[in-house]
Amino acid sequence: MLHSPAWPARKGAAWAILAMPGGAPPELLPVLRGLLEDARGEENWPDRLEAAALLINDRDASVSRQAIAVTLEGLEYATLPWYDLPRSGSEVRAQAALVLGTLEPDYRNDDIFARLTRRLRDDNEDVRDAAYTTLLLHAVSPEAESS
Repeated sequence: MLHSPAWPARKGAAWAILAMPGGAPPELLPVLRGLLEDARGEENWPDRLEAAALLINDRDASVSRQAIAVTLEGLEYATLPWYDLPRSGSEVRAQAALVLGTLEPDYRNDDIFARLTRRLRDDNEDVRDAAYTTLLLHAVSPEAESS
């Protein structure tokens, strides 16, 4: 089912596998991570962001970075002039901002902070509210240590 052409079937299989006692079998982890980048349809953004929310604080730093990248992409969804998705676009952006709010605040990421700040000028009030709420969480995070 993880390879089904239908997104709901892939999503259901992923949820079932992630809920297994002891977690997902190691051999399925690459397939589950691949669902983050599954862009076969614009309508699956909410589901991609749900997957990102599950993996954003993963112990594997590369998985966490991938989830953050997908979420940041969602934060910019439907902002270009040729998109005409006022409702669904703003819902995706608000969801992405809220997912970033679940990121464990180990340190302040300037890129995430800047992107959330840009969403404060979003046309949609819900997006602005979600970005503001998440910015407050990230503002209290410690600054990254310089090397």
